Amino acid sequence: MDDAPLATTDPYWELLRIGNPWELRAMQRNREHGSLEFLVAWKASTPLRCPECGQTCPRYDDEPERKWRHRRGVRLLLLITASVPRCHCPEHGIKTIQAPWLAPGTWFVEYDGINSEERHSSRLNFKSNLAHYLRSVATRKLRPRADQFRATRVARALRKVNRPFAASSLPFDHDPPYKAYQCLGAHPLGMLSAVTDLTPLLASEYINLSCLNTPDSFGELGAVIVPNRPIGRFVVSGHCECFTSKPPLSGISRAAALVHWMIDRILEGWYVFLHVNNYYMPDTWAYSNTDLPHDCLITGFDTERKVFRVAMYLANGAYDVVTVPFTSVVMAMMIRGSQHLAADFDCYHPMALAVRPKPDVKFEFNRESARKNLMDYLQSAPPDDVTYARDDLVYAGDWVLAMGYPRGSHSYGLEAVSALVAHMRSAIMKRDKVATIDTRVLWEHRKIMRSNIEFWARQSFLPQAVESFTKGYLDVVRWAHTLHLNCFAYNMERLNSREFIHHLDQYEATVEIEKKVLTQILISWGSAFSQTRVNMHH
Repeated sequence: MDDAPLATTDPYWELLRIGNPWELRAMQRNREHGSLEFLVAWKASTPLRCPECGQTCPRYDDEPERKWRHRRGVRLLLLITASVPRCHCPEHGIKTIQAPWLAPGTWFVEYDGINSEERHSSRLNFKSNLAHYLRSVATRKLRPRADQFRATRVARALRKVNRPFAASSLPFDHDPPYKAYQCLGAHPLGMLSAVTDLTPLLASEYINLSCLNTPDSFGELGAVIVPNRPIGRFVVSGHCECFTSKPPLSGISRAAALVHWMIDRILEGWYVFLHVNNYYMPDTWAYSNTDLPHDCLITGFDTERKVFRVAMYLANGAYDVVTVPFTSVVMAMMIRGSQHLAADFDCYHPMALAVRPKPDVKFEFNRESARKNLMDYLQSAPPDDVTYARDDLVYAGDWVLAMGYPRGSHSYGLEAVSALVAHMRSAIMKRDKVATIDTRVLWEHRKIMRSNIEFWARQSFLPQAVESFTKGYLDVVRWAHTLHLNCFAYNMERLNSREFIHHLDQYEATVEIEKKVLTQILISWGSAFSQTRVNMHH
């Protein structure tokens, strides 16, 4: 291992938060096994301290090199390789230094070598290992019978549900303005927009855009509208409140208690966020196909039919509210998965969180925040750095924000739009699939911006300019919508690439329209910002 530290802005390294006195010495990506390995070492100039008393001690030796894996690395197998040093304490003897990835509450476990390698390589090509393939086939054959037995146990446990026959549904917007991501958009905004006006919030914050500089392992650039606002942000800002007691998640025997907990919360006006295994959730693409940890939102129930009303993404790609039997919800909460299915994910621990909007919740328009975010968008700048400590995360969907807003691995604003277009063009040239999640975010961003422009024009006391501003931006929205539809058509056949490329060629004209309209908005606010200062990135 080279003694010189390696400088990197890789988002996965930033997510791990391993800093001084540990140094990154090397990175190794294994595409065959879907793994990313970080080789780290203790900085030689940093003295060692006894983990028991904190006294500075001389170095004794280094433990043999070991590996650890991140239990929540669903897109890649994240590995840390290190030789942890040991010190010689006069009082406590020879002690191993406490590595940050081994501290209580972290997500690292000992890497068990070949077995873990086989498990993760099966996501890409499980036939490469015959023994694993035979286990997978056996599991596929036996799992339906095992699940039938489990369903019988759950149904027997649910006989203890003693709530009277009743049905209740909380207000919910089935078509929130931003729903490309459930945890960042659809669930929180669908809940809030049903009880209050979101226009001031959207016009203040939902302005900038972000994407990765290089595609992830799925070929996506991960486009999102920033600043990100999962449910935890609304709880912290005081617009929502969280139910304090935790639900019973100890096993199938407590199924009735779990259902009672959710029914009682809904009757009190609480929405229930669940982190479940979609293998057991009907109407999803993963249903009876593959283990997939995902989020859903319980908005109502019917005890006579023994069903919950659940908001989630369906197999056809639509976001809607459907009825799911009590039995399916409990199994999705309690059963983590076989870990032998092709393209299998390591399901997280089940999680349930009851949240509701504060009474008479109301959002206020913040012109200074809007102006700052709009200038960031036009200048391709990131928002102010916001980092979330893991202890402060409210539910499973919030953990993705732990890396904050890394500038080195992400593009922002107009530069992000340009990066998305360039990535699509490159994918088409290679006959690769284009990620519809990226085109959907781009389209929804344009729709929100058109609504924002109308709101901003009225707030600027320029009612006469509302029509001209919104009409001019309508072409930008139409271009993004057509781009999304072309993406679907191209992915179906990979034949109409000429039409797709022709539409991408119109990007230059639409971005000029967008810059002109948004700059006029800034000028109308009395900003000194001029169009000559707009940084254009292609």
